[in-house]
Amino acid sequence: MAISQSDDQRAKFRSRRKYETDMSTNYITGKKEGELEGKKNVARNMKTRGFSIDDIKEMTGLSSDQIDKL
Repeated sequence: MAISQSDDQRAKFRSRRKYETDMSTNYITGKKEGELEGKKNVARNMKTRGFSIDDIKEMTGLSSDQIDKL
C-alpha cells in the first residue's frame, strides 16, 4: 500500500496502525488473563472439594505454587 507523501497522511496512517496493534495486544493479553483466572477458579473449587494437588495440576495446568496460593 502506497502511503501519501503528505506528512499529515503519514501521521494518520501510523496513528491508525498503532491503535490497531494496541487493540490486538490488549485483546490477547485480556484473553490470557481471563483464561488464567478461569483455571484458578476451577482449581480453587477442586481444592475445596478435596482433590489432590496432582489432580488439580493435571486438570488445570497450574503449578503447585499457583495452587498453594489459592
